[in-house]
Amino acid sequence: MFDICDIFKRLQKGLQTDLLILPDVLTLRDSASRKLDVILSNPMPGGKEQELVTTHDEEEGIDIGSRSQSRTAAKQHQFVTSNSRCFSAVRIEVVMSAKNFLSQRLNIETDGTLQQMTTVTNANTCNDFVSACVAAVKLFTSSNKQQQLVHECCDAWEDISGIPVFDTVDAGTKTSLRLRHLYAYSTGVLKFLLGSFLVVSPHSMGTERVVSHHNKLKSIQRASLSNEQSK
Repeated sequence: MFDICDIFKRLQKGLQTDLLILPDVLTLRDSASRKLDVILSNPMPGGKEQELVTTHDEEEGIDIGSRSQSRTAAKQHQFVTSNSRCFSAVRIEVVMSAKNFLSQRLNIETDGTLQQMTTVTNANTCNDFVSACVAAVKLFTSSNKQQQLVHECCDAWEDISGIPVFDTVDAGTKTSLRLRHLYAYSTGVLKFLLGSFLVVSPHSMGTERVVSHHNKLKSIQRASLSNEQSK
């Protein structure tokens, strides 16, 4: 359990970094998911579970082979809640719950923005691209420029359709690279939309820091004004 918490701790630190953009969220999510896959069948190498098992075996004078044999003999009872429950069964249950939480929680936090972004980048036809862009632009502007956006999407589609799909398991890197290529061939409202995906922060940290710095500046100004009045 400690190893899983450490994975989520690293994920949280990554999500709190400066200049974080939406594709980075996908990268961090995929990385955390792969780490969970590593510990699905075996303890994290060098992790707390491995350290605990090693320490326990040394204290009890039990080698790894005899421990494996004793667990195999009780395999039919491994999913029964008891003090002797198989460690691997517990690990699998906890890891799978963590993976499900990670995917579901991400969708809740982003409120559909990531889905809109991936729909735009994964469009295979001009009609799909137009529909995705028209739906996505409403996330960033209230101005009625849908007709202009449709013209720009159709004008740029000949160049956009020729952009190859990047073969990488990292969804964030794949999306970020494709967005940059799409951005290079776009104009007007379409360029604004794609640029927004590349710069918008998935959380309010940037705004919070601006407010914090503003409050400090206001405090300095008020202190200076108070000193002048007292003189």
